[in-house]
Amino acid sequence: MDCEAKDTKDPNRVLKVQVTRAEGDPAFWERLAREGQAELPSSTVDEVVARVWDAIWKKRLHARPDEILALNAIRTPWPVLQPVVAIFRQRHCEETRRIGFKEVWVVGWSKEMTERLDTQE
Repeated sequence: MDCEAKDTKDPNRVLKVQVTRAEGDPAFWERLAREGQAELPSSTVDEVVARVWDAIWKKRLHARPDEILALNAIRTPWPVLQPVVAIFRQRHCEETRRIGFKEVWVVGWSKEMTERLDTQE
């Protein structure tokens, strides 16, 4: 678990959250760390969906039924764009639900840019 948060609907309920990057392209992050800038990956929606699934799949061994997996898309917002979310849900919603986390979310910089991936809505 990386952090705890209070449920906005029930302040007495503590949410356990594991956080990972939604964009897992190591070359992108290495260049950003080394040079302070990096070009955005040129990708199709299918490629972004595949990278989001890969990020979730890599965390499967750490899945706990009482923890939420949050894919951080604050600095890399393309994984939370509606075409990506819609196709991801079509292809991977059921598999994502079976991985073993309580919930799986892709989290952007605002509530409007945050989507749950292990449900159809």
